Formats: sequence, structure tokens, C-alpha cells
Amino acid sequence: MDGIETPKNIDADVEEIKEFLRKTLGTTWAEVTVPSTDNLLGVNMSDWGGDRTAAEKLSHTPWAQIRAAALNYRGWVESTITKASRWHKWV
Repeated sequence: MDGIETPKNIDADVEEIKEFLRKTLGTTWAEVTVPSTDNLLGVNMSDWGGDRTAAEKLSHTPWAQIRAAALNYRGWVESTITKASRWHKWV
């Protein structure tokens, strides 16, 4: 060995995942993007809001949490700076 590592070939794993998704969700864009409250992939929903309505579950998705956090970023920055520099009198 000369110290150079080669990445693992993941092609077989990728194909297995794609086949699972095709069987479970469908093979066309129209099939896989149909709004649904069914948990076809068997995702642990406790991380996504548990057994609530579909709208409530969507509010707990990672992208929704990031979007919500970004809405008041100025308030967060102000709060963080104020806490970190209590010695300064802010106008």
C-alpha cells in the first residue's frame, strides 16, 4: 500500500436503495410526489412530530425547522450578542 485509499464501490447499494424506493413509492415523478399522510417508508415519526395531523408533522420536518428559525434571525443575532456582551450599553 502506498497510503492512497480508494473509495468503496457503492453502486450495488445505490441500486438496492433505488429498487426499494421504486417498489415502495413508484417509478414516476407523479407517483412519488403525491401528497400523503401514509408512512410508506416506515420512518420513525417520533422525530417528525409523532402521531399528529399531516400539517403538524410537516412543521417538524428539518427543512421547516430551518425555515422557521431563519424568519427571525435578526432577533436571534441581537439576543445572542446582547447575552455575550453584557458589559456594553446598547442603544
